[in-house]
Amino acid sequence: MLKPDSDTRQKTIIVDFNLKKEKRSVVPFGVADFQGRNENSCFTFEYSLVSPVNAVLLEIRDARDQVLYQYSAELLPMQPGIYQIDWDGFDQNGIYDSRRFDQQYFYAKLTIIKDAAVESEVLKFATRYKEVNWIDVKINRPIRTIEAVLRTNFADLGSMGAAEAPAKTYQDLLILAIEGMKQYWSRNHHQPEGKNIHTPDGQEYEFYLDAENSTNRAIPSPGIVYNSQGRLRRSRNWELSRILYYNTGALKVNGEWLTLKDNYAAADFKHTAAHEIGHEILLAYGGHRYSKAHKGSSTLITQAVKGNFLYPQTGEIDLMIYYGEDEAHPYPPDYNKRSVASEKDVLGLLWLSKINYFLVTGDTLT
Repeated sequence: MLKPDSDTRQKTIIVDFNLKKEKRSVVPFGVADFQGRNENSCFTFEYSLVSPVNAVLLEIRDARDQVLYQYSAELLPMQPGIYQIDWDGFDQNGIYDSRRFDQQYFYAKLTIIKDAAVESEVLKFATRYKEVNWIDVKINRPIRTIEAVLRTNFADLGSMGAAEAPAKTYQDLLILAIEGMKQYWSRNHHQPEGKNIHTPDGQEYEFYLDAENSTNRAIPSPGIVYNSQGRLRRSRNWELSRILYYNTGALKVNGEWLTLKDNYAAADFKHTAAHEIGHEILLAYGGHRYSKAHKGSSTLITQAVKGNFLYPQTGEIDLMIYYGEDEAHPYPPDYNKRSVASEKDVLGLLWLSKINYFLVTGDTLT
């Protein structure tokens, strides 16, 4: 396994080998933050040469001694000066997996060849998630797909309303909530609307979100409540109250009893689950106002619809916006079908997978 170079002999070719640490973070593709500010997309290794050389080789291995990346420049006499090599975190097969950088160590070995002389230096560096620890992303560059796994924590809060046994168990409702996350936070060819995202390098990628329920390293999530034979209740997901209601059967709305059939209840529940978890995603990405005011479409405190966004009659319907209506923009019958997380918010999930990196000297992070 590669180890940091402890050779104290005078170097005659390499003056310095370092990992530039001005920004200390890497975001896949350099996806911009919420304010549109570009992010660093690469680990940048810098080295100095004091005389012309014939070849430069860089090898990066993980803590298990697996080669992730190799770079070589050969047979070009390189003149004295300062040089840089960028690594975007993708391995030799074109795969970027953020789980590789979740509290891990790496070794970067630089080898310089000058005629018959060979010199090497090794750096050890560590990485970890910076923004959140509940999203993992895996990018396959050759086939232009991104697979993300988001960890939720939907707890069982029982039932309300009827004394009779609920028609659906907590496990039934958990499956529906996970299906809702997959359906509304994915952008790929399976979607009626919102079939891809565009990365800063101008490429189109299909985005697939999967969700798994966990009590460890999970996004703040509402507890699930089965609600029937009582009043219709409104789901919510904010710091002081996190509840996701499955509203079904006979329910009182504005003093009148209505009956919500199971197929409608299930579809509405999946959409609501994706929307409520979306509030935490938007909070982490864009802050309180972006999340709680539904991207500017509702008031911040009362959550009243402003009406400055009208129901789109064609195309995408933003999962996180509160729409108003008028004669030309009535509530669409295919509202759930065309609903999808916006491209900006899905790119926000990529940004939230940002990692920090640190040089390691002995057992010390620098």
